[in-house]
Amino acid sequence: MSLIGTPVSPPRYHGWTMTVPGSSLRVPPGFGCTDHAAILRDRGGLDHGRTWVELTVRAGRQAVAVAVEEISVRRVARRQADARPRVRCVATKGVDRPTRPHVTLDGANSTKTVAPEVYGGPTIHRLSPGEPLRLTLSVGAARGLYEWELLVTLDLDGRRVIVPVRDGSRPFVLGAGGGGREAAVYCEAPQVSPLSPRRLIRDTPAGSCRDRGSPRPPRPGPGGSLSRR
Repeated sequence: MSLIGTPVSPPRYHGWTMTVPGSSLRVPPGFGCTDHAAILRDRGGLDHGRTWVELTVRAGRQAVAVAVEEISVRRVARRQADARPRVRCVATKGVDRPTRPHVTLDGANSTKTVAPEVYGGPTIHRLSPGEPLRLTLSVGAARGLYEWELLVTLDLDGRRVIVPVRDGSRPFVLGAGGGGREAAVYCEAPQVSPLSPRRLIRDTPAGSCRDRGSPRPPRPGPGGSLSRR
């Protein structure tokens, strides 16, 4: 059995904020907010305000009955704010609504538990050899730049184990959502049809996409996802 955590791009219709190297501000044509987030992250971009992580539990050579009993987020350290310029992407309004972060890093407690309904509670999943079970959760921050990790409690064939999950060998990193100097704002232009190419229009921080056909993000709602694929 293996368990890994991978930073992933936000779902469709979710905007984002990142700090990036100055050479990364150019936007490739034909990409929307979700695609561009992955490009900037590969170039050294750092999520601010909110990040998404996909947890993957994968059975080994033998079938296994697995249940996610608990997920906690633990702050490891607080770092100096990232002074690099910020880029923000404002997504178009769609059928999917942006959701609130499942857990935030701010506050007095260094360890916080994710609500059980996010991952379906201790439901038993019977995985065939090599079969994955994936869970996507979001983490938010408003006041600092944090290093953090996940603590995942699993039931494996009746045996309880706690697995720390990091971004490879290092902690995950997330910066505060507010403050900083915005170098650019990109507006995801509405698609004429579902098959039409996505495109981003550059705006000024003062404009914030209000005059470019991209509405303000809708009010957040609750959410979470768990899948076998």
